[in-house]
Amino acid sequence: MSAVKRNVAWLLLSQGATWIASILTLLIVPNELGDQLFGDLSFALVYVSVFGLVATYGTSEFLTKTLARATGDTGHYLYNTLILKLIASLTACSLAVALGVLLNFDRERILLVAVFAMGMVFTVLNNVMLGGYQALQRMGRPAFWNAISLYVGAISGIMVLFLGGSVVAYALVFNLALAIPLVGNSLGLREELGTSRGLDRRVWGHVIRGGFPFFILSGLSLIYGSVDIAMLEVFAGTETVGWYALAYRWVGMPALFAVSVATAFFPALSAEGAAISDAFRSMANRALYVVLIVAIPAATGIGLVARDFISLVYGSDFEQAVPLIQLMAIAIPIIGLDVVLGTVVVAIDRQRQWMMFSMAAAVFNPLANLVAIPYAMDRYDNGAIGAAFTTVLTEGILMVGAFVIIPRGILGRQAMGVGFRVVAASAAMVPVVLALGSTPLYTQIGAGAIVYTMASFGLKTISTDEIRQLRRGLANRGALPSADEATIDS
Repeated sequence: MSAVKRNVAWLLLSQGATWIASILTLLIVPNELGDQLFGDLSFALVYVSVFGLVATYGTSEFLTKTLARATGDTGHYLYNTLILKLIASLTACSLAVALGVLLNFDRERILLVAVFAMGMVFTVLNNVMLGGYQALQRMGRPAFWNAISLYVGAISGIMVLFLGGSVVAYALVFNLALAIPLVGNSLGLREELGTSRGLDRRVWGHVIRGGFPFFILSGLSLIYGSVDIAMLEVFAGTETVGWYALAYRWVGMPALFAVSVATAFFPALSAEGAAISDAFRSMANRALYVVLIVAIPAATGIGLVARDFISLVYGSDFEQAVPLIQLMAIAIPIIGLDVVLGTVVVAIDRQRQWMMFSMAAAVFNPLANLVAIPYAMDRYDNGAIGAAFTTVLTEGILMVGAFVIIPRGILGRQAMGVGFRVVAASAAMVPVVLALGSTPLYTQIGAGAIVYTMASFGLKTISTDEIRQLRRGLANRGALPSADEATIDS
């Protein structure tokens, strides 16, 4: 567990740093661009992500899982996969721009697509490196370079906007920063890459065949996670996309915490998943516990202060994002569960069953949006409310599917009991924050945090002993307490 503890600490420290940069970006960029240009930026990002999905092809997950069980061929696999991905990403980049021209995108949108396509190439190649680092359970360097990249991109982009630069110039500096982790991570793996035995097309075949289930899962995830943006563009226009994108990004930040936790646990879970050992069960429950104690109070707090927050930061331009944030906040703990449970499913080699539920979600989401978006436009004059509601339902389908797939005996009742106690501790915030509704935002947030902390100690979802272990572990470069050491069954 020591490697898992260290990786969790690194990824959480990196996540904290990236949250600061993300918050800075979300506080400034939408105001500088306005809802129309912010919608254009979000549409171009989603459009290019489709091509990025094909170029990535589930490779990082395949490399992590395969090399975690047999690390002897790490350098040879990485070297040959990089060559394959360079060809694939450059081809996808060209196709993205060419199709945009055929679809008669205006000049500014074409330029945005080209810039994001360039960033896609950097990201695809870096994902190969991440697969190697994760398999070796050495996540400190990629976490560091990811944070540096985000800070450079965010600060440079904001400076461009303050100096009167265009949305294209903003996107350009942000995407150029994506080259930083690629270079840094490549240098960190140069010793492993040097062990390669040269070009081996058999590795390409292994990567293509092995990555296929992960590619399908990623594709289905992209469909039910991004098709609403395209449908809102068609039904409601770019302005509505801007409202929805803003709400989605704020709500998505707590969900990224679950991604960090699952990423840290995935290699160790993969190594133990074939036999489903006691260590596997312990790690699975620990990951679930860590996500729940953050996701549930975050969802409650975001829903409570959404109106005051949007009014203070963005004014009337993004007022329509308030109900979207409040609605999608419900999905935060569900998404957290989906991320962890999906990781467990893949680690025990049941990704094909997971694929069936992902397919159901991918079919349900656009069909539901065909009804929900027009209904919300007629009823609330905001089609994004329908898309937000559909997002919550879609994540619920995946959560149910994960519980169906995972064999009995892996997820303990104790961890589920903690979840219910966390809900109770979070609910204690509601009357206090509502009663302070006329006070400054920082007062509401501070009071909510104090009440949640006190309720958590009272309900024993956390303990002073665990906090001491956490502080001691971080001082020792990331030794978080194990599931057995934690008081989740108190």
